[in-house]
Amino acid sequence: MSEEENKCGCGDGCGSEEKSGSCGPDCGCEEGKCSCDSGSCCEDPSCGSESQMPKMMLGIANQAYAELLRDKMKKHYEAAIGKKLDAAAKVAVDANIALWDGKMQQKEQFQDFEKKLTDAMNS
Repeated sequence: MSEEENKCGCGDGCGSEEKSGSCGPDCGCEEGKCSCDSGSCCEDPSCGSESQMPKMMLGIANQAYAELLRDKMKKHYEAAIGKKLDAAAKVAVDANIALWDGKMQQKEQFQDFEKKLTDAMNS
């Protein structure tokens, strides 16, 4: 199922560019407000009706599955390379703070950041 199909669980392409005239990106697909049997979104009288509930629930279930899988992947990444990512994250945060403090104006300081980040990722 494509990303557009997952938004409503019905495959009507809600929020996609091809349906942008009737179904723009802010149509509320995530909240299950699509009218999956019509060409429009949120304007159809059957929007949110019982006939749409099974399709909407499948879409929500697909989204929950993907979110759960993502959370589990995060745990595995943390266990496998968490320390490495912590080091890289610290370097990036320190550099961003320095950037906002105006301390990275010079090219040499940015090159130092690049080297530290590379070192952190290669350790």
